[in-house]
Amino acid sequence: MSKFLCRCSHVISLVSSPTSDEFTLVSNKLLYDLAEQADKGKIPFDEFFGRIDAAGKDVITCPVCGRIWIKKDEGPEYWPYLEEKE
Repeated sequence: MSKFLCRCSHVISLVSSPTSDEFTLVSNKLLYDLAEQADKGKIPFDEFFGRIDAAGKDVITCPVCGRIWIKKDEGPEYWPYLEEKE
C-alpha cells in the first residue's frame, strides 16, 4: 500500500517506510519478553522485529482528524477508531 485515504479526505503517504504515521501495535508483555530475550542474547536482532511484525497489528494515524486506523486480521482493510467527544 503506497497511500491511504482517511474518511476526512486526507491522503496519508505510505510510500517510504517507516513513516511517522504508521505504527505496529503489540502487547506490552510480548514487547518486554522479547526485549529481555534480546538483551540476554537469546534471540537475534532480526528475529526480534520479525516476531513483533508477526504478532502485531498495523496501525495508521491521520494527522488531520486524529483517526486511528487498525488493520483487520484478515485482508487489507482497516477499521477506524475516532475519539468520542463529550
